[in-house]
Amino acid sequence: MIQPLLENAIKHGFKNLKKGGLLDLNISIKDNTLSIIIQDNGSGIPATAEGNDRIENRKSFSTNIIKDRLKVINSTLKFPVADLKINHKKTKFNKGTYVELVLPLNK
Repeated sequence: MIQPLLENAIKHGFKNLKKGGLLDLNISIKDNTLSIIIQDNGSGIPATAEGNDRIENRKSFSTNIIKDRLKVINSTLKFPVADLKINHKKTKFNKGTYVELVLPLNK
């Protein structure tokens, strides 16, 4: 599930950068979950004609597949924790895209 998120950062985020594309990948364990954070300093997610909602109005094949997989994971848990968050303002680079993928850890 990580590969398409990294690919999106490189393919789309860095598409219009002339130089200096930065990508940060952080993987950690928090509260029995695996937290995967991907940040880039790319162009971010473009606004849609409908308004400010940059995430929900976009159609991303790979992101939809990841969300479907997370639904399956969550359907097997008593307390669903698998999640995907995408934000275009929160990066450590002050621009680009911030993605957080949270997965449950088996004990």
